[in-house]
Amino acid sequence: MTDLYAPTGEAESEAAPILDERLSSLAEAALVLKQLGWNLTGRYSTILRRTIEREVERVWPMIDAVAKRIAALGGIPSDAPEHLINRRNHHELSIGRVTAGESLTLLDTIFRGLVDGHRRACDKIGESDPASDALLRHQIHSFETSRRLLRSSLRGDTGRPRRLTEEALEAMRRQAGIL
Repeated sequence: MTDLYAPTGEAESEAAPILDERLSSLAEAALVLKQLGWNLTGRYSTILRRTIEREVERVWPMIDAVAKRIAALGGIPSDAPEHLINRRNHHELSIGRVTAGESLTLLDTIFRGLVDGHRRACDKIGESDPASDALLRHQIHSFETSRRLLRSSLRGDTGRPRRLTEEALEAMRRQAGIL
């Protein structure tokens, strides 16, 4: 297995700016997820809030891993507010009061944005930096799994919201290997 934090060559240092953009996106996603959790209302909001908080807790180690990789490549990682604002390349999500059902669209948008951005980064990095590529691909898998679990836990076969329990979510996470 490649040591993600080992010093690297010059060709790999080209990945640092690409990873820096992903760092900003991950930090922003953590903040937006937190805001989404604060603004949930209605049926299932308490359980979904806890689920979203767990997702936020899962994103912070991803942020840390990307920041450490940037540092190993000779870059200087930063998630300072000004840096995040200057790196933004999309429109802001408007998150007011939302129900559990409405939050699905927002969660889907957040996870899809992270996955698509990570995939573009992997395409740019390519084989020049296998460690960075592996790091991002692992995170892609994690986000895709979370997205599927959240959607399936909130929607029944009819497409309507179904009963959501923490136990059901925990069992699904264990089965998917992301607990």
